[in-house]
Order: sequence, then C-alpha cells, then structure tokens
Amino acid sequence: MRVLVDQQPNRRFLILGSASPDLRRRSAESLAGRIDYVELAGVLASEVDDAARLWLRGGFPRSDLAATDEQSPRWRESFIRTFLERDLRQLEVRATTTPVRRFWTMVAHRHAQTWNGADFARSLDISAKTARDELEFEEGQIAMVGETVA
Repeated sequence: MRVLVDQQPNRRFLILGSASPDLRRRSAESLAGRIDYVELAGVLASEVDDAARLWLRGGFPRSDLAATDEQSPRWRESFIRTFLERDLRQLEVRATTTPVRRFWTMVAHRHAQTWNGADFARSLDISAKTARDELEFEEGQIAMVGETVA
C-alpha cells in the first residue's frame, strides 16, 4: 500500500478490514502520515423512521433491517456466537466463550448505571482487578468490532 500511496499521492484509497494479528505481523511498513482512520457508528436513531424498532433491534444494519422481528434476534445471536467462537481466536484472544458471554450479559443488563467493578466481580466470582481488566479489554474489542463491521 505504501508504494501505491507514495507513487500516486493525490489518489484516495478505501481500505476496509479488521485488525488481524497476522496482517499486523506481516505489515513491515507504516502508513504513518499517509493514512486517516474513520470510525463508523452503527445505525443512529436520527437515521431511521422507527427509533423504537432500532432500540429493540440494535444498531447493526442487518439486525435493524431484518424482515421480521424473529430474524433480528437470530442475526444478533449468530453474530455474537461467531464473534465469541471464531473471531476472538483469530484475534489471538485467550478467552473462553462462556465467561465472556456472561460478562457481556451482565453489562447489557446494567447499562446506563454507574460501573461497580466489585459488584461485577462478586457476581462472576472473579477479582475486582480482573473485572476492571475485562471491561478495558471489552472496550478495545468494541472499537475493533466497529472497525471490522465498517
């Protein structure tokens, strides 16, 4: 990529993809000074006619645009399962799916509340430090998923 960018400095390239560990290792050259990152959000309430449906179906386009109310949760469940069982391994994350899913479920049930790591730790039978580390890890994963989906 660097060679193409340097040869044609006025040309624009759109590169989509994930932060694959294999690609990062194989990339010997930096695009520093030649690249701009654009983080894309999911579907926003201001972009749809039915904000209540978006609230129920989530901000992923395929979930929101599913033909039926039954297809939307099936898509989300498939997305979550694939991410937990396949994508985390490809990202070389050493985590088992059940604890990560439990953590996600707890976070989802307690959204819009003040983070209480000790409470999470007690519920998951882990240390408060582990709960805090898991939250920081998940925040990084969410950012990475946003880049991957975009």
